[in-house]
Amino acid sequence: PNIGLTLMYSLMAVDAQNYDATIIRRRPGYMVHDILATWAPPRKPWRINFAVTNLFDKEYSMYKMASTNVDFPEVGRSFRFDLSYRF
Repeated sequence: PNIGLTLMYSLMAVDAQNYDATIIRRRPGYMVHDILATWAPPRKPWRINFAVTNLFDKEYSMYKMASTNVDFPEVGRSFRFDLSYRF
Protein backbone atom coordinates (compact mmCIF):
# COMPACT_ATOMS: atom_id res chain seq x y z
CA PRO A 1 0.00 0.00 0.00
CA ASN A 2 1.04 3.57 -0.70
CA ILE A 3 1.69 5.27 2.64
CA GLY A 4 3.32 8.34 1.08
CA LEU A 5 6.76 7.86 2.63
CA THR A 6 9.86 8.77 0.64
CA LEU A 7 13.41 8.27 1.90
CA MET A 8 16.44 9.74 0.17
CA TYR A 9 20.17 9.52 0.69
CA SER A 10 22.80 11.84 -0.73
CA LEU A 11 26.56 11.46 -0.80
CA MET A 12 29.00 14.19 -1.74
CA ALA A 13 32.43 12.68 -2.36
CA VAL A 14 35.23 15.14 -3.08
CA ASP A 15 38.70 14.15 -4.18
CA ALA A 16 41.73 15.79 -2.58
CA GLN A 17 42.54 19.22 -3.98
CA ASN A 18 46.28 18.83 -3.53
CA TYR A 19 47.53 20.35 -6.77
CA ASP A 20 47.23 24.06 -5.91
CA ALA A 21 50.53 25.95 -6.11
CA THR A 22 49.55 27.80 -2.92
CA ILE A 23 50.05 25.17 -0.23
CA ILE A 24 47.61 26.74 2.27
CA ARG A 25 44.72 26.23 -0.21
CA ARG A 26 45.29 22.49 -0.60
CA ARG A 27 42.53 20.30 0.87
CA PRO A 28 42.22 16.60 1.67
CA GLY A 29 39.34 14.63 0.18
CA TYR A 30 36.12 14.13 2.14
CA MET A 31 32.67 12.56 2.01
CA VAL A 32 29.48 14.13 3.40
CA HIS A 33 26.27 12.10 3.86
CA ASP A 34 22.74 13.54 3.97
CA ILE A 35 19.36 11.87 4.55
CA LEU A 36 15.86 13.16 3.87
CA ALA A 37 12.48 11.71 4.75
CA THR A 38 9.17 13.01 3.38
CA TRP A 39 5.77 11.86 4.47
CA ALA A 40 2.87 12.96 2.27
CA PRO A 41 -0.14 10.71 2.96
CA PRO A 42 -2.31 10.10 -0.12
CA ARG A 43 -5.32 12.42 -0.47
CA LYS A 44 -4.12 14.66 2.40
CA PRO A 45 -3.24 18.34 1.86
CA TRP A 46 -0.18 18.29 4.12
CA ARG A 47 3.38 17.01 3.97
CA ILE A 48 6.15 16.62 6.55
CA ASN A 49 9.84 16.84 5.63
CA PHE A 50 12.76 15.92 7.87
CA ALA A 51 16.42 16.12 6.87
CA VAL A 52 19.81 15.63 8.45
CA THR A 53 22.69 17.15 6.54
CA ASN A 54 26.30 16.20 7.24
CA LEU A 55 24.98 13.13 9.05
CA PHE A 56 28.30 12.11 10.62
CA ASP A 57 29.30 15.71 11.51
CA LYS A 58 32.34 15.62 9.24
CA GLU A 59 34.63 18.61 9.65
CA TYR A 60 35.85 19.76 6.24
CA SER A 61 36.78 22.87 4.32
CA MET A 62 35.85 23.29 0.69
CA TYR A 63 38.53 24.23 -1.81
CA LYS A 64 38.53 27.96 -2.46
CA MET A 65 40.48 29.80 -5.13
CA ALA A 66 40.92 32.88 -2.93
CA SER A 67 43.56 32.87 -0.20
CA THR A 68 41.32 34.53 2.41
CA ASN A 69 39.48 32.37 4.97
CA VAL A 70 40.75 29.11 3.52
CA ASP A 71 40.66 27.28 6.86
CA PHE A 72 37.06 28.19 7.70
CA PRO A 73 35.18 24.87 8.10
CA GLU A 74 31.80 24.23 6.50
CA VAL A 75 28.61 23.77 8.53
CA GLY A 76 28.54 20.64 10.69
CA ARG A 77 25.54 18.39 11.22
CA SER A 78 22.22 20.18 10.92
CA PHE A 79 18.58 19.17 11.23
CA ARG A 80 15.64 20.52 9.28
CA PHE A 81 11.97 19.90 9.89
CA ASP A 82 9.07 21.50 8.08
CA LEU A 83 5.37 21.00 7.67
CA SER A 84 3.58 22.24 4.57
CA TYR A 85 -0.12 22.48 3.79
CA ARG A 86 -1.70 22.92 0.34
CA PHE A 87 -4.97 24.78 -0.01
